[in-house]
Amino acid sequence: MTYGILDRSTLGAGITAAAMLVLASVASATVYNDAVLADNPVYYWTFDEAGGNALNQGTLGSGGGANDLVLGAAAGRTASTSSGGGVNLGNAFNGVNAAGTTGMALSGSTLTGGNFSKYAVEMWINYDGSPQSYLLDNFTNQPALISSFVGTQFELFGGGSRTSSVGTGPSLPVGTFAHVVVGVDSTSPTHDIYVNGALAGTFAGYGRDWVNSQINLNGTAFGGGLQDSNSDYDELAIYNLSSVASGGAFSAAVADIASHFSVDSVPETFEVATSYTYNPAGLQPFPAADRNDPGLSKLNDGVIGSTAFNDGTWVGVQDPGADDGIGHPLVDFDLGGQSVLLDKVQIAYMVDTQFGIHAPDSVEVLVSDDGVNFASLLTDSGFVNVDINGAGGVGTVRSLSIDLQGASAQFVRLDFRNDGEWSWLGEVTFTAQNAIPEPASMMLLLAALPALMRRRRGADVVVDDCCA
Repeated sequence: MTYGILDRSTLGAGITAAAMLVLASVASATVYNDAVLADNPVYYWTFDEAGGNALNQGTLGSGGGANDLVLGAAAGRTASTSSGGGVNLGNAFNGVNAAGTTGMALSGSTLTGGNFSKYAVEMWINYDGSPQSYLLDNFTNQPALISSFVGTQFELFGGGSRTSSVGTGPSLPVGTFAHVVVGVDSTSPTHDIYVNGALAGTFAGYGRDWVNSQINLNGTAFGGGLQDSNSDYDELAIYNLSSVASGGAFSAAVADIASHFSVDSVPETFEVATSYTYNPAGLQPFPAADRNDPGLSKLNDGVIGSTAFNDGTWVGVQDPGADDGIGHPLVDFDLGGQSVLLDKVQIAYMVDTQFGIHAPDSVEVLVSDDGVNFASLLTDSGFVNVDINGAGGVGTVRSLSIDLQGASAQFVRLDFRNDGEWSWLGEVTFTAQNAIPEPASMMLLLAALPALMRRRRGADVVVDDCCA
């Protein structure tokens, strides 16, 4: 799945989920960003720029594109809020605007995604309580999200159809951020409204499509200062759900988007900092210095090697005989001094047939709690011995991801079989399940932080497993 522009390179690039947990005050917004992007919005504006009048974090354009948003004369940024799970959301759009000025509008005349018969609009709103407020207006009520026209109801409006005509819309809290999702199926027609992750109601009616044209926050496309408010907004996302079947499937899709309210900063898995030794010690790697590993660091230094076999980042290992269980290259990993519930191991390796470097035939994974007594967990033969670059001394960098099935262990032994041939190993990465955030687990994360913050770099990798 691909997305347009949402530049997260300055928000913890190369930092894993565990680092985000520990550095929540700096980088936790990316956890929320990832949750939104996983549901594939067509447009997404984070409002996380430090300032200026251009909001360039749209998913379909950046730097003066038609889908950028431009602030009104007196609008700017303000501190946002945290999700229901405690994730800090960074900056928000400050809706204070001069009289007669729409708070925010597109720099271009239209969005570039076509019209949607089923869609959802998601955003955080710090509603100021202004009566008869247009909070979001899409091309003069196609649709509009409004508040306090009928009592204090928040509702969907457009073309003579509205929430309050078929039911009672929820009231938004005043002076504090609320997470709002409105899902519209104009083919049924029905619409769902969620506030702070809870379904406020499913309403019959409203049969208008989303029209990809002008967007305004804190005012209408009519302009003239009519029905403005001074509310704040954050994390505005628009989803095209036209391919989702009406009924239960559509409701489930909207509910999934509404669940972003409770996104927390505790990752489901985290990367484990490791140390390792070669066992037995007599089977040290290739004798040449650029293919040896005297410092016991090449398999966990955060660097995936290049396509050059002698660039100094690879470790050459050889099974001196047949795959008979005798004399195999063994690598023992200590997973941070504490038993963890293993998630996956990912092994980088190189194939360069011109120089006789082949993929391992297989690897047996053994686990232990004491580093002495190991039990076999599984054997995986998913390595691919194909050099797509052919001759010329340019190897192919590959990676195999192996599901470790939640096994509990402090030590893992990798027993490589390659039947007398040389294999080049690179980065070996373990992830573990973050089952319970007990103090010991938090200490493990803190201990792992320096390693987790290293940015991985190297050649393009051919992934040989769907789960990498």
